[in-house]
Amino acid sequence: MKSILLCAEGKHDFGATNIWCARARDFVTTEGWLQPLIRSVLDFSPDFEIRERSSLIRLRGNPKPAHGHGDKSYLAKRTAALEGHDIVIFMVDTDSAVPQRHSEIVQEITDGFDAYSDDSVGCIACVPLSASEAWLLADHSAWQGVWGKAVDTLPDQPESIWGKRDDPAGNHPHRYFFRVCAEVSAADNTETRRMVSEALSVATLREKCPISFASFETNLLMAADV
Repeated sequence: MKSILLCAEGKHDFGATNIWCARARDFVTTEGWLQPLIRSVLDFSPDFEIRERSSLIRLRGNPKPAHGHGDKSYLAKRTAALEGHDIVIFMVDTDSAVPQRHSEIVQEITDGFDAYSDDSVGCIACVPLSASEAWLLADHSAWQGVWGKAVDTLPDQPESIWGKRDDPAGNHPHRYFFRVCAEVSAADNTETRRMVSEALSVATLREKCPISFASFETNLLMAADV
């Protein structure tokens, strides 16, 4: 069984642990959109350990081993190696629809991975072009399958959508996702993201997001030796 360390920003990405559920009368663990998508790509269920990027902290006085996101990806790989995980996935949004910026961020993360010399850990940069919501807006069938309603407003090229984050009518992925959720009377929350992710077709996502998802899929399959 493969063990994967997921490093991302927060609960929308990987869910949460030890959340009190009144219905279950117990503390439960929830998932975000990352775990279902990874299972769909691999076609099996690995063991997941989650870690917020903000919790990856260098010791005071230690120099940064790499620039930009490479500082955190170095710490993520180091953590994965010390904890005995097979794979580390470091996820961050591009926060831009410019492919060059996507390439720069992927390189920063890769430089951080390379700065920690341990070949036992497979290292994957997960960097949705634009933002993660763009991937979740890629598959008409997924939305219709979950809510039983066709959504005609999904973008033809999800990776290219962009706009001001504070503009409700704009095409920033967060705003776009909110409007699509309203169209199917769904809440804009972690659970909706998880449900959409579970229904996504990997083939459709590869076709609609050829810049950022296709490379992530290829690298994940290689790391898992699938």
